[in-house]
Amino acid sequence: MRYSKILNWRESLQLNQKNRSQFIPFGQNDFWGISADSFASNIADVPKTIRNKTRGAEFLLVSTLRFDPAYTSKSQYWELVGQYAAKLKSMTGPGVQFVDMTAISESVFTDKKPKDCLQRPTPS
Repeated sequence: MRYSKILNWRESLQLNQKNRSQFIPFGQNDFWGISADSFASNIADVPKTIRNKTRGAEFLLVSTLRFDPAYTSKSQYWELVGQYAAKLKSMTGPGVQFVDMTAISESVFTDKKPKDCLQRPTPS
């Protein structure tokens, strides 16, 4: 699974640099075909693994921007982006904060057309 590669990369970065602050951003390629529950389960493993190596590590989870809803007629993709953001938000707590770029992009789309923002998903 793709997340095992992320986990291995994050773990090796942590072992090499001993960073206490970790940024975990998610793009639109992260959600094609993976349920929100599976996503959350996989992502929850990243901080656990890093904290086993570095006590006191802190995390900033960043959700993806919304894409142009005209890109696909499958509403499940639009809904899944929101579900992913909700799962990330639910992971906040001591040492884990969340930046909701999904909500920010929704706000932008109320004033600007999605196509004007040049955000286009690319399924993997």
